[in-house]
Amino acid sequence: MYDTWLIDLLQVLVSQNWSVLFPEWSNTGDFPPTAETFDTVPLHSTELGAAIDQITLPATLKLTPEHAFIAKSMGTKLPLLPVHGKEENVLFHSLVLA
Repeated sequence: MYDTWLIDLLQVLVSQNWSVLFPEWSNTGDFPPTAETFDTVPLHSTELGAAIDQITLPATLKLTPEHAFIAKSMGTKLPLLPVHGKEENVLFHSLVLA
C-alpha cells in the first residue's frame, strides 16, 4: 500500500543517515504551519440566509449528519443543496412558477 506519510518518514530517516532518497519529493513537514484552513463557506446572500432562518421547522425534522454539517457551515437552519433528479426539477419549477 502506498502511503505518503510513510514516504515522508522514510525520506527523513534516509536523509539523516545518508542523503535524500527522493530528490523531487517534498515532505509535508518541510513547510511551517500556517493559519490557513480549508472549510465550507456560505455562498448565499445575507437576505437568503435571513429568509431561511425565518422558516419554522417541524420538531420531527432530522437532518443527516452531512446535511447538518452543511447547514452549520453555511450558518442556516437548513442546508442549501442543488436541485437533483427529475422529481426535484419538476417540484422546483412548480414552486418557482407558482
